[in-house]
Amino acid sequence: MKAGLLLVSLALFFAGCAKPYIPPTSGDIAQVRFPEKHVAVQFFADERCSNARLLGEQRTVNVPAGTPLYVGMTFENTGYRQICTVYFSFVPATDTLYVVEYYEPDMGRCAALVDRTSPDGVRLGKEPSAKAFKGGFTC
Repeated sequence: MKAGLLLVSLALFFAGCAKPYIPPTSGDIAQVRFPEKHVAVQFFADERCSNARLLGEQRTVNVPAGTPLYVGMTFENTGYRQICTVYFSFVPATDTLYVVEYYEPDMGRCAALVDRTSPDGVRLGKEPSAKAFKGGFTC
């Protein structure tokens, strides 16, 4: 329950600074699936975190393909009772589903994995264009 309240608080905080994300409905589109629980997601126009857009409750979302996608993902690790934010980008390919997961390689650090999947849901491996970018207080 506390984890849910914390993420609602985070989402409200981000909402004060960000407009809602409106997914594209036409053109070159890819899909991204984010973790179901304990996550707040923002999209940005660039690495400077300009034009922030907050993703609502939906977890599989259309995104524009062929151009870099800049993402900030904040999650709560309920086991360690800590909040962690990762900033990453990648270039989605048309008609491809990406699955994003968070993990902690060791205590106090966090990261995101971006995997490509086939149309039938088989994971094809790490997205080669995925990379971290420095967010922090500029975001």
